[in-house]
Amino acid sequence: MRDGSKNSRSLSKDEKGVSPVVGTLIMVAIAVILAAFFVSSVGAIDLPGVTPVANVGVDNFGDDTNNITLIHEGGDDLNYNDTRIIITDSNDNTDSATLNELVSEDDRWSVGERKTFSVEHFEDVSFAESVEIRIADNSSNGTMSVIEDYRIDVEEEEWTPYVPDEDEVKINVIEEESGEDGVPVEVEVNITFSDQGYRVLDWGEVEGEGDFSVDTEIEKYPGPSLQAIKTVNNFYDLGELEEGDYEFTFRSWNGTNWEDVKTEKFKIDG
Repeated sequence: MRDGSKNSRSLSKDEKGVSPVVGTLIMVAIAVILAAFFVSSVGAIDLPGVTPVANVGVDNFGDDTNNITLIHEGGDDLNYNDTRIIITDSNDNTDSATLNELVSEDDRWSVGERKTFSVEHFEDVSFAESVEIRIADNSSNGTMSVIEDYRIDVEEEEWTPYVPDEDEVKINVIEEESGEDGVPVEVEVNITFSDQGYRVLDWGEVEGEGDFSVDTEIEKYPGPSLQAIKTVNNFYDLGELEEGDYEFTFRSWNGTNWEDVKTEKFKIDG
């Protein structure tokens, strides 16, 4: 009996010694599994790259009309595909292009090298006033250099006469309550241009009695312009009209003579 009791106590001591070892092994196994999961998860995340260090400035020399010349003054070599030129004008309009879209040379931009490109690549901004030029890295979304309050010498081009298409002009006849001598009528003319490179020099004056017309002068700028729809309008007072049929013709100067653009016929009821 004594021997059996002694063996039982010995076995109990062995089990207590093994339990901490097994627990430690399990903890280590769990830690290894979690570490492997963490590493695989981090590897699946597309982490941003490191932004290159580069000092870029403007170096306009000679006749740089309508062009921008940038010089790499120091730092890392820049990859054409990853280097983006971002230009913002005084009205916060922004346009951008990668270096490989602007110049067709090597695929690396090294210290001391100049890159020249035309402002025509940046159609959404106006160079009438100063602009901000930012050199950014596509892979990291980081900014490398900023050039503020830069003015470029944009070649002035002459405005030319422009005759709008019929579908660019909308004529709206507005009748008010009848007066003593007839119905007061005014005409609203709306013109919608495809971009900001248009202007109305003269809206003209109403001519005629019954068959009304206006002679306008409109011009188009042949150079780069902001690619945003431009709408202008004007009102013409036709006075008080009696009952009858009328028409209103909108005309524009084409550089040689007045050209009919659109005619709106309308009727005044008594």
